Amino acid sequence: TRLRWALKASESEQRTKVTYFSNHIQMMLNLESLSPQLIVLDKESLKQLGSFDWFSQLRKKERYRQTQLLLVGHGFAPEEMASAIINKVDVIDEQIDSAWITGYIHAVASLWELSWEF
Repeated sequence: TRLRWALKASESEQRTKVTYFSNHIQMMLNLESLSPQLIVLDKESLKQLGSFDWFSQLRKKERYRQTQLLLVGHGFAPEEMASAIINKVDVIDEQIDSAWITGYIHAVASLWELSWEF
């Protein structure tokens, strides 16, 4: 299962919007309009986007410097992990299924929404 998620928290509405993209082209076309706070990609999706260079290019844009990036996959090479650290990308280097990551995304969204209530 390929994962491409973008989370955007709207402070004015105090709710979190979760968007799933089925392909990398669709995600790239819509990313600017979303201004997400969290982007989750799997290893295969990252390859389609141009590997870790994509993270470098994304971080160069002011609007994405504080965006949380999460990469999910298994068997990353040491140089890939080094690139993740340089680009401030969190990595889950485990084999997990889409149900687990969906639960993770919803937990993050719930925490953001709870933080607005305080």
